[in-house]
Amino acid sequence: MLIVPKQLFVWGSGANGRLGLPSDDTCCLPEMLPLAGDASVESVFCGRDCTIVVTTDHTLFGCGSNRYNKLGLLDHSTQNQQAGSFVSSQEAHELVMISLPPLAGQHVINVAMGTNHTLLLTETGQLYSLGSNQYGQLGRPAEAGTEAAGLVQGFEGKFVSKVACGDFFSVAVTRDNEVYSWGRAERCRLGTSKGTDTHVPQLVTLPPPSASEGLQHVHALAAMHGNAMVVATVAPRPHSSRA
Repeated sequence: MLIVPKQLFVWGSGANGRLGLPSDDTCCLPEMLPLAGDASVESVFCGRDCTIVVTTDHTLFGCGSNRYNKLGLLDHSTQNQQAGSFVSSQEAHELVMISLPPLAGQHVINVAMGTNHTLLLTETGQLYSLGSNQYGQLGRPAEAGTEAAGLVQGFEGKFVSKVACGDFFSVAVTRDNEVYSWGRAERCRLGTSKGTDTHVPQLVTLPPPSASEGLQHVHALAAMHGNAMVVATVAPRPHSSRA
């Protein structure tokens, strides 16, 4: 997807409605996708089979697969039946406004999407999740109703600055440069010695290149399917002064 002022262009596979167009057909050339009213796009995020758009007035829109309610559209199927729109609880073939009560009045600055779950990061450093919690990837206990949006547990008193999703796991970096992971542990997805799935964010220890160097700053974070990558700066450890 490519954005120019107040215009959103889409192309590629239209399966599940991920392009926001009425048809599931592949779109070989860019096509403009209008937003409701005078909404202006701030950022866009593409998942495996869905899309989330954030506007400059902090409104969220989504289209594509809503499996496990990963877009938060479960309430839209009944309210759109009368209008004859291409929206159901399972998928949306048009951009639908996403209304998530826990995030009311908050500004979402980053979105990460796994196979069946989504992470939403606000400008105040709070991290929310929704969708499937089969492996604990939402960062909350697997209880009834956890598909709805809720705050990821374990970051009380911390400011989350970066997020990423693999297929069934999640990774986050805090402002004090700590890296955490949670969800499915199979094939070393979490980067920790913990070999079992967990909904509790686990601290990931990045090994220094040498005993005289230490981690200084985490610049970038990425995850995809079953792996994750972090770009970090290392610097010499300060020498302790002797009396």
